[in-house]
Amino acid sequence: MGASAIAPPQTHSAASTGSMVWLPSYCDLLLGALVLWLFAQDPGWGRLMMDGDTGWHIRTGEWILSHGAVPQQDLFSFSRPGAPWFAWEWLSDVLFASLHSVWGLSGVAVVCGIALAGAIVLLMRQMACSGANAFVAIVLAVISVGASSVHYHARPHVFTLLFLALAGNIVTADLRHPSRWLWFLVPLMLVWTGLHGGFLALIAYLALTTAGLVAESVRGLRSWHCPLRYAGLTAACAAVTLINPYGIGLHTHIAEYLRSSFIADLIQEFQSGASASTAPTY
Repeated sequence: MGASAIAPPQTHSAASTGSMVWLPSYCDLLLGALVLWLFAQDPGWGRLMMDGDTGWHIRTGEWILSHGAVPQQDLFSFSRPGAPWFAWEWLSDVLFASLHSVWGLSGVAVVCGIALAGAIVLLMRQMACSGANAFVAIVLAVISVGASSVHYHARPHVFTLLFLALAGNIVTADLRHPSRWLWFLVPLMLVWTGLHGGFLALIAYLALTTAGLVAESVRGLRSWHCPLRYAGLTAACAAVTLINPYGIGLHTHIAEYLRSSFIADLIQEFQSGASASTAPTY
């Protein structure tokens, strides 16, 4: 019997295969559903503006655009005029100011809303690519929406949520099938450093991944090329964070900020549930 007799029938023509590319995936449908669920009901997109920080991020961005420089001194505090200041989210400030100049607060809200929905979709995609059942992944993604919704404001931290989810997808895919796409994390980190101080989360994530790969190599489950590759990536990502208007001073400032007691004492987001219920909101 010839090979042609046992070949499987071709059930899809080239035209039908091409048309299937345009069909929405589970991730596409989830993105649309999240946007509608989170922002189509009262108070709608306005819920992203329930934080006073949005205004001064826009104003700082306007100052940067008009002066062509990043501020080194406090622009707003009446109690400490001219004090040293780190506009560590200067790139987000410029983006917000640019969006506001063209589309107003609506433009800022839409971009931040899509970033938040995109982060959840990427989280679900990472779970699915790791072998989780698609429906279980969707349920867990929706639960994560409820757990993180306290942070759903038009502020620079939305880019950390988005970029960390994107990095997780890239690393997960690379551990299954290594590719040069992993090194996309280096320019991503360069942009991330200007958007939000949460860029340090990626360094911690890559360092922990490298440690896990070292443990697997010790047990003979992987070649040593893999952890060495991730160690080099971690070093490269850490190095590009020094390319910012403040240099190493940015890292020193973030370390001092995280060690400061006022964070746990006065900022609700950094407190436990019991403490946050009685603390003032700033």
